[in-house]
Amino acid sequence: MRNLCFFLLVVLAGCSRRRIDGMSAKELFRAAERHRGADRAERAFERYSLLAEKYPDTIYTVRAIGHMIDYHVYRRDYTAAEKLLERVFSEYPDSPYLDIMGMRWVIVAYGMGDLEKVRRKCHEVVSNYPASKHRPKAQKTLELLNARLGPAESVATP
Repeated sequence: MRNLCFFLLVVLAGCSRRRIDGMSAKELFRAAERHRGADRAERAFERYSLLAEKYPDTIYTVRAIGHMIDYHVYRRDYTAAEKLLERVFSEYPDSPYLDIMGMRWVIVAYGMGDLEKVRRKCHEVVSNYPASKHRPKAQKTLELLNARLGPAESVATP
């Protein structure tokens, strides 16, 4: 009986809103990671969003926003995803994740049907992150786009 009461107390404490608000950025990020399956994607999104709001200056923030972008892409809400990408590039210019964010922007622009923006974003990844592991994919995408659309006269970064 004592063990059952303790178990119920632990379960109820884990489900309360107060417990979520009392988590550190690391704990909140890990909790969101546990909910990333398709059946609990909204719950994960809520936790990532809470993390980005409560802890804007941690090492987990940009990663959490990246997962929020993925959620919007999965839902085909490319406008919301693009707003988050703009936020990342304006608020976190020194983030080590900007190369992957650039590739996420390529996906968002493609989803929006804007092939010129896809080209610009690929060019930015290739030019700005020469040591990135994502550079070859951006380069290949850029070559395919140039073959399909013709070479860009001048690829200017916005």
